[in-house]
Amino acid sequence: MKTTTIGNLEPGTFDSQIMGNLLITTVDLETIKKEEKLIAIRNEDGEIYRIIGTTGANKYTNAIEELIDLGLEDELEGKQPKDGFQAIFRAV
Repeated sequence: MKTTTIGNLEPGTFDSQIMGNLLITTVDLETIKKEEKLIAIRNEDGEIYRIIGTTGANKYTNAIEELIDLGLEDELEGKQPKDGFQAIFRAV
């Protein structure tokens, strides 16, 4: 899995847990865009500040499960991808 942050947006208060729980490598935005599946993370202000990219169904499923275990909610669950993201997570 790979990740990047967007601009100077404030990270979510849960961001250190995301980074600690997922086996993740920090890369630039252009590298992330090449990944098969993209997951967006919103901060408490509702802004997408982090993107996680995965290749392969297993890594994608593992990322989703970890984010749910952290108490985050996928606002696209059961819906079509939006803005290139297969999932968009936020704090509940």
